[in-house]
Amino acid sequence: HLLLLVSIQEISDRRPGQVAPALTSREISTLGEISPMARGIFGEIALVVERSMFGGRALGADEFARCRAAFERFTIPEAWGTA
Repeated sequence: HLLLLVSIQEISDRRPGQVAPALTSREISTLGEISPMARGIFGEIALVVERSMFGGRALGADEFARCRAAFERFTIPEAWGTA
């Protein structure tokens, strides 16, 4: 969940004014001002968090590692090319 929140902050920092407080992760993942690569990576993280928080699935080391790797890709400049 923390990686999702940090990812949302990353979007806010890189695309000021795009992330309104009321937006859901699904809505954020469709913002046209974010590159397709960044949207896809963000979606990976959001899906795991949704399954845990709203689907009641326990998360393990594999899911955390997958989210951590996705977050690392999310922060590289190539992920933020043109929207």
